[in-house]
Amino acid sequence: MLVLFEKHIGQQLDIIYMDRLNRLSQRTITIREIKNERLYAYCYTKRAPRIFALKNVLAATVRKRAV
Repeated sequence: MLVLFEKHIGQQLDIIYMDRLNRLSQRTITIREIKNERLYAYCYTKRAPRIFALKNVLAATVRKRAV
């Protein structure tokens, strides 16, 4: 799964994420860096930088830019 995210560094993605307490959330993020099985990203939903465990990203799609 790591390789799939590496090619999208700098792009906006919509993800479905499960946190440590097994709560699901939908987030819009821009990946800044990937290391140690973690996504370091800016989260537009929370309006702040966030760290996401790769194993907890359940789905991801590239967000299309408006024309």
